[in-house]
Amino acid sequence: MKLNHWLKQNSFTHDAFIEHAKNNGSNFSRHALAKWCRGVRIPRKDEMHQIHNLTAGNVSANDFYDL
Repeated sequence: MKLNHWLKQNSFTHDAFIEHAKNNGSNFSRHALAKWCRGVRIPRKDEMHQIHNLTAGNVSANDFYDL
């Protein structure tokens, strides 16, 4: 599942997801999150792992690639 789709499905704004990440020990910038959601940038390996955990496994590394 694409990250932007997961955010919409779970009623998360970008700011709310950033806060959720911070509360769970991750630190993303709003700018980076916006780029990930638009497909302009792919998260680094450690960021992908954190996103996978924050989304309960619903967003995986493969979701950032058009395979």
